[in-house]
Amino acid sequence: MGKVFYTQLVFQFKKKYLLCVQKDLFSAAIAQSGVATIGWAMYPDPEFEEPKKLAHAVDCPTSNTEYMVECLRKIKPEILARATDFKDSVWFERTKSPVMAPGIEYYKGGENSSIFLSENTETIFDKGTFNRVPFLIGATSHEGLALHAAPILLNPINTKKMNEQWGRVAPEALFYWNLAKDPCRVSTKLRSAYFKDQNISMESIDNLRQLYSDMGFEYPARKVGIKHARFAPVYFYNFTRPVKRSFVDLYGWKHKNMDAKPPTHGDDIQFLFNGLKIWPDVKKSSSDYEFSANFVKLWTSFAKTGKPSHIWGSQIESIQPVNATAERHNWLLIDNELGLQTETDDFLERMRVIDEICKNDFDYCSSLNMT
Repeated sequence: MGKVFYTQLVFQFKKKYLLCVQKDLFSAAIAQSGVATIGWAMYPDPEFEEPKKLAHAVDCPTSNTEYMVECLRKIKPEILARATDFKDSVWFERTKSPVMAPGIEYYKGGENSSIFLSENTETIFDKGTFNRVPFLIGATSHEGLALHAAPILLNPINTKKMNEQWGRVAPEALFYWNLAKDPCRVSTKLRSAYFKDQNISMESIDNLRQLYSDMGFEYPARKVGIKHARFAPVYFYNFTRPVKRSFVDLYGWKHKNMDAKPPTHGDDIQFLFNGLKIWPDVKKSSSDYEFSANFVKLWTSFAKTGKPSHIWGSQIESIQPVNATAERHNWLLIDNELGLQTETDDFLERMRVIDEICKNDFDYCSSLNMT
């Protein structure tokens, strides 16, 4: 049940909690490893291109939209899910698959409208027309390792494409194919900022991992958090606790210490829910049990009070919300003991690079105007 609940929460909440029409449903919000402004979740033009791709994939008609919708509603969910799977594991060809992100509904619906999303999510955050509830937002320390530095570097063909076809694969792989005014210019800026003159290889694994982490998770989370903090309490977190079993194991990735791997995308979930296929259950006899119990209490304390108030270890005594006007912010480090980390110069410089791209090169992107 936990897995189903979490999946539903992640998929539905990141858009739904924004909407004032849903204000009675949420008293607090947690965004784990993803927010409503990530590139893959932003689909500015709600045309029928993507639904038609899906209809083609499951043999539904596309010439008449009414018949198309009627047909799609009769298809089993598992068949629809398979049809939206990406054609390759590292998303170099992701536009070949239907991208079923929420679209903006431009038509007028009246006072009792059932319109789900009438404005771009960037605009909603700028205007503050969202549910102003306490918000806990963050990511794992190595998000970009599984998505997708490791599977790229473990496959010589993928690595070669990254080096020789960067301008073609980067916009899709890094979530800006549908946002950039000139994708080639954005690709050039990112390549220069993160790799300089280096080739993409095992020697530059940290650069590639960081690029994926920053574009897909760190920058969107930080920007959303700062904008939300103008209206309601926000807490940033970084999950740093090493893991024995990792999502990246599925790719055959080897670490120096196989019993203490840096956490990548999804690795934090194993300490919140049992019954997951990728990770083993945490039992009372497990060495992970004490940490898991504290982690669950941290999340539930936030759900109850709007503040992550369950503290363990001796490093910190309390947690303060984000100051929206500050230049640097503290992130709660979730590890065997809770800690706090202030944003470093290197981190802020990477955030400035992406913020400048957001400001000058993307449509539907509202920057922080970092200087």
